[in-house]
Amino acid sequence: MKQINILKNLFLGCFLLIFMFAESKAQNTYYDGDVILETQEEVVAFGANNYNQITGNLEIGGINGSGITDLSPLLSLISILGDFTISAIGADSLNGLNNIGSVRGKLLVENNHLIINIDELSNMFVGKSILFINNTELTNLDGFSSRITTVNGDLYINKNASLTNIDGLSSINYIIGGLTLFDNSKLTNLDGLINIKQVRGGLDIQGQSLINNIDGLSNISSIGTDIIIGLNPLLTNLNGLIKLSTLGGNLSVASNILLDSFCGLFTLLNGGGLAGAYTVTGNASNPTMAEIIIGGTCNLGSICLGDVTLTTQAEVNDFICTEITGSLRIYGNDITDLSPLSTLTSVSGLLRISS
Repeated sequence: MKQINILKNLFLGCFLLIFMFAESKAQNTYYDGDVILETQEEVVAFGANNYNQITGNLEIGGINGSGITDLSPLLSLISILGDFTISAIGADSLNGLNNIGSVRGKLLVENNHLIINIDELSNMFVGKSILFINNTELTNLDGFSSRITTVNGDLYINKNASLTNIDGLSSINYIIGGLTLFDNSKLTNLDGLINIKQVRGGLDIQGQSLINNIDGLSNISSIGTDIIIGLNPLLTNLNGLIKLSTLGGNLSVASNILLDSFCGLFTLLNGGGLAGAYTVTGNASNPTMAEIIIGGTCNLGSICLGDVTLTTQAEVNDFICTEITGSLRIYGNDITDLSPLSTLTSVSGLLRISS
């Protein structure tokens, strides 16, 4: 009898283990390999499997992607171990991608002509390059995940004809690759880049029809390869590069027809931080390196570019700016009087006061 009970218990134990394993597999299903979904029918069929994870790349859309109008069948997806491409789909939103929290490869959103925002991607961490290219109705990047503080690759914002601001990128501090902004015809400023401190690749800003300054770059101290700034018809100054001290490649500033102020390059050139060639041509003014150094640093009057930190009462007392284009942080045990800051009227970023 004892032996029968033992056998029963063993049988029940094995059954429970098998059940628990099956339950676990059901709750954590994954697709092994790459997935390409080119039609709405393929999206629905793939979504019916309720996969949580794809071990390879996921591509939605493509040449025949305009018939894809609903991504909600993909709500079960949580992670993609490869690249994620959304290309030329007919949907007007990315609803259905809300639960994807991790893409280990690059994110490419291109040639989508109905999508107006990326709000459904706000939970998504991306492991490599991030590219938004030729999304004609995309108006903002507010849905960009605040979890992304470092872009481990390139950041491309190219040919998004309706994009008016990139404020959603303000969580980014470092770019391991290059930063490119090309032909975003309604983009009026680069303020969303204000927290970037270093770009290990190059900086390329071309064909930005409405940008008259690059103040959003005013916290960048180092760029690893080349700078190309060209064909920006309303750009008048380079003050936003005032903190740049190191450039590992060439500097090219060309065909910006209103650009006549180059004092933003003083720190870089005066300190010998330019490693490559200097090319300045076709602008309203085309000073030599020596002329920029002789001209001195920018006289910005009462405007402080970038972030400001005040840690002593003496620093508070000496503060003279009426406007800060970045954030303001105030902390220090000896700070007892903030009245010297009474002339400050505007802080574009965050205001933080702590002990």
